[in-house]
Amino acid sequence: MDAMERYCFVVRQRINVLFRGNLKSVAVVCSSEPGPGQTVQVVDHLNVQEEDGSWSSEYIDICREMGL
Repeated sequence: MDAMERYCFVVRQRINVLFRGNLKSVAVVCSSEPGPGQTVQVVDHLNVQEEDGSWSSEYIDICREMGL
């Protein structure tokens, strides 16, 4: 996150990506144009896989929206 700001990217949103309830990765939505104020970090969570290993309904919806 520090590197994003160092190279003039403004982080608008951070998404913690979870598999089976465990944090596996982080996705960020950023802009190269500064907006009002400092970096805004809205933290959301995307649960990709349920505890039993099945795909979450949220992830299935995202895949459908993308035509996958």
